[in-house]
Amino acid sequence: MLRIYLFVASFALLCTTSLAALADEEAKGAEKKVEPEASPGWIIIEEDVWIRFIDEPSLRMRQAHERFLKKEYEAAGHDLRKAAGYLQVEAQNAATGIKAALTASAHELEVLATETQAGKVKVVKKLESAFARAEHALAADHLAKAKVALNNKNHARTGHYLSSAVAHVESGAKWAGHELETGAMATANGVRTLSGKLIEGGGVAVDEAGKGITWVGDEVEKLGKYIEPHKQAAAASKPVSNE
Repeated sequence: MLRIYLFVASFALLCTTSLAALADEEAKGAEKKVEPEASPGWIIIEEDVWIRFIDEPSLRMRQAHERFLKKEYEAAGHDLRKAAGYLQVEAQNAATGIKAALTASAHELEVLATETQAGKVKVVKKLESAFARAEHALAADHLAKAKVALNNKNHARTGHYLSSAVAHVESGAKWAGHELETGAMATANGVRTLSGKLIEGGGVAVDEAGKGITWVGDEVEKLGKYIEPHKQAAAASKPVSNE
């Protein structure tokens, strides 16, 4: 059982127990995390509780976008930091490649929060590009977790992560300016229906769930081609510029 540790004093969350597998290539490279010893100031949150907040990062990014357009820069910055916090949590429980992307996106959102509140971000595209990268990283992470859950025969958890991965792909494509085409949207809705059956324990065949995971994996790969390469790594080393 995954455990998430919340350090009350600093409001920092740490996920323990790593993924057993990533999207195929990184499955063998997933690293085990050592569960920290219990100590004052830490709260344990089980995965099945934490999973209820799975859509929070996307919600915070949408709110930040709306507030930025309304010139509510202080509030937008707060939402950006909340989204960054969720990505930092996810990064602690991700395999190496995805961990790097999540960490870079979290840093990028933190920098954007500071720049936004200082009135230095003039173009909303800066937020949208960062959101596309963050959604792509979250989609890859939740897809990997869906695979782990399916391998562990936890169909309800598979459904939650698979549905979330679809939502992140859709959001990421939108922020990148490449919304899913009609056919892909229909398939996405079909995967959502499949996810709902998995969550409800509707006796979905494993191969059917596997097909859904494969489709989402293809869409995650496509989204990766739309977003700007290496931008996350650059954002981790310097502030966002004002172009």
